[in-house]
Amino acid sequence: QRPGDRHGILIEGNSGGTTLRSVWETTHDLTAHSVAMPSQLPAGTTTQTGAAYSILRRQFVAPAEYNSQFGWEYSQASAPKTATVTASYGYFAGVNVDLKIGNYGGLAGWDDSWPPAVGLLAKTSATAVGGLPAGGFCSGVTNRYVVASVSGNF
Repeated sequence: QRPGDRHGILIEGNSGGTTLRSVWETTHDLTAHSVAMPSQLPAGTTTQTGAAYSILRRQFVAPAEYNSQFGWEYSQASAPKTATVTASYGYFAGVNVDLKIGNYGGLAGWDDSWPPAVGLLAKTSATAVGGLPAGGFCSGVTNRYVVASVSGNF
C-alpha cells in the first residue's frame, strides 16, 4: 500500500421509498472496522403559506451529525413545477432547520405561475448532509460523509 492510497465504502438504506440514509467512509488503512449508519431525519412539520403560489415551509431539528447542508424541494404532482431551496449549516447556526422559498410577488420579472400552485398535492423531500471534512476526503485517517432524506406528500 502506498502512502497516498485511500479506500472507501458506501452503504445506503431506505425504508419504503420515503426515507433514505447513506454513509460514505474513506480511510487510508485497509483494515476491518464497523461502519454505523447515520441517524434518520425527523418527520418535522410542513406548513403552507402564500396566496398567489405555494410557499411550503419545512421545519425540523436535525441530528447533530448533519452539519454541512440542508435542502427542501417540493413539486406540484399534477404539473412539472418544482421549488427548491438549499442552505448551509452555518446559515442556521446549528440544527434548527427552517426552509422555505421567499415571497417574490412584486419583483420585476417574476411570474407567480412559475412555482407550484396553492392547494394542490405536492411531493416533498427534505435532505441533510454532514461530515464533509474541511480538507476533503483525503485529509484524515478516516473521513465520514453522511446523507439522509425524508419524502412524502403534502
